[in-house]
Amino acid sequence: MEIDLEISDEDYVIQRAKDALKVDPVSAKAWMITAKTLYPNNFGVQFEAYLIEKNAGHVKEAAKCFSDLIGKFQQQPDLWKEIEKVTIALRAESDTNDAEKQFLCEMFRHISSEVQHKLLLFTADHCEDTMEHCRLLLLLLQRFPTAISSYGPRLVDTLMSAEKHSVDGHFPVNSYRKLLVCDLLPLLANDRVKVDLSSKLLYKLLHKAIEFYLCYLGLSTTVIQDSEPKIEDPWSKLFGVMEFIGKQLNWEPYLTNFTSNCRAPGQTATTYLLVEAFTEPKSKKGKNDGEIAHSTVPYISVEKPDLKYIHSNFLVCVNCWDLLNSSENLQREFIKLNAHLKLDPWLSGFVIDYALYKGLYDEALMFLQKITDTSLLLYRHLRITSILYIKKNYSSCLDPLLLAIPLLPTNNLGTLSNNLIIGGNQKHLHYLPLTRLAILQYLIKILLRCIKENMEKHSYSELSIGHIFTLAQLDWPQEEECIPPLLEQIQQHRSFQYHHFQNYIINVDILEEITYLWTSQDKRRIGTRGADKGVKEEIKQAIRRQIARSNERLDQLLISFVQNERAQILQTLV
Repeated sequence: MEIDLEISDEDYVIQRAKDALKVDPVSAKAWMITAKTLYPNNFGVQFEAYLIEKNAGHVKEAAKCFSDLIGKFQQQPDLWKEIEKVTIALRAESDTNDAEKQFLCEMFRHISSEVQHKLLLFTADHCEDTMEHCRLLLLLLQRFPTAISSYGPRLVDTLMSAEKHSVDGHFPVNSYRKLLVCDLLPLLANDRVKVDLSSKLLYKLLHKAIEFYLCYLGLSTTVIQDSEPKIEDPWSKLFGVMEFIGKQLNWEPYLTNFTSNCRAPGQTATTYLLVEAFTEPKSKKGKNDGEIAHSTVPYISVEKPDLKYIHSNFLVCVNCWDLLNSSENLQREFIKLNAHLKLDPWLSGFVIDYALYKGLYDEALMFLQKITDTSLLLYRHLRITSILYIKKNYSSCLDPLLLAIPLLPTNNLGTLSNNLIIGGNQKHLHYLPLTRLAILQYLIKILLRCIKENMEKHSYSELSIGHIFTLAQLDWPQEEECIPPLLEQIQQHRSFQYHHFQNYIINVDILEEITYLWTSQDKRRIGTRGADKGVKEEIKQAIRRQIARSNERLDQLLISFVQNERAQILQTLV
């Protein structure tokens, strides 16, 4: 073996260890133990011992060597490079597939907590880059919650100051604000930690959190760097911050319990839309089989217990909105806040609900006409149809209704509602499930009432009666009360011709009533009861064919009717 006579004793031992490592790991380890023992204060020897253990995959041994290095050689550049690798690995611990990073994270876990704490704090304090400093300090607080009370307020000040002086600090969605709002504030909210923050600072943090989340939610594409992960469930995180700050400021408990106030337990994925529903002054199908007493406050039907939470929160919002508009000073302040936070996208849905609740239909129409977002077009057409019906503009209802039909959900069939009609004269609102059947039921009820109410103003119309027979089938027997008066009219006029009879009328009860009219001179019920001797053969066959179709899907049948017979439906609306 050739020996370099000018090499130092330390380097000689290290070289022997490196050479032995290639062929005899045990011999290499013996050489390094010797070197470490002989030269305990030599960084090169101690660092090489660490690298040998690391490259050999010895976690515990590498952790011990690394701890010794941190205790003795904190100013060495090579050690700082290794420390930087460790902190980078720790920040990406949950999603790293890098073998070296995984090893470093495992090695860190085998270092004593005292050394871990010292390493992170020392690294943060000596970091010249502000963002890196904040991330390292945040990592310290995540690893050591006991340090939050000491270093949490300090990090709050650093992040707020850094944001103020950063290039994009004028825009609420920036990296410093994200660290403050999404990462640090949840740590400060730890119930086991006591953090001393002034009221003034708490209000600043509340403002920054609301501003950040609203702007983040309002962006179609986030300006946060692509490397930043998306924020999961931002509303929940905002509620958490508000609960924490509310408790710190000693708000009333009901004001800080945002989780239960804003989220209905067991809530399904179904979306609901507040719509104007129907009343029947003489209806036998009214709420609780009775009539709702007249009141200036709208009655709102709530089908599921979970919706009571949504309803109660809506009423709170209505009262808050009334309060905001109760004085010019409050209005001015809110206008300023709105201009700063750009709240319009979040308020647009509520202000339409509010207008419906208050009966401000022209105002609601104005807001609805401004909606261009394709994901909201179904809601837009639904509500425009409803408002035009309320305003008794029957002929104008048909076009938005037809625009809504192709947008019906295809993956959520749902069920028909039993709460769209109440007895009495009170204004009736309803939380409509946005499922295929529920929406179609609502639209068909509007169209049926448009035709029925328009017919009441004009002379006898066989076409209108036929359309009503067709439309009443979807929600049978809830709509059966509208049939007897029509049958009486037919009997009085002794005439009824409806060209679409064979295409669209398949309800057995309606067919039976029509058959009875055709044989009323014989005073016998026929069709489904077998007593059909007095009926012409072609009528018998027609009725039998219709009855044979009684199991067809009514939603598809009614959609075909509305889409294919637009011109003839329109005739009954003008």
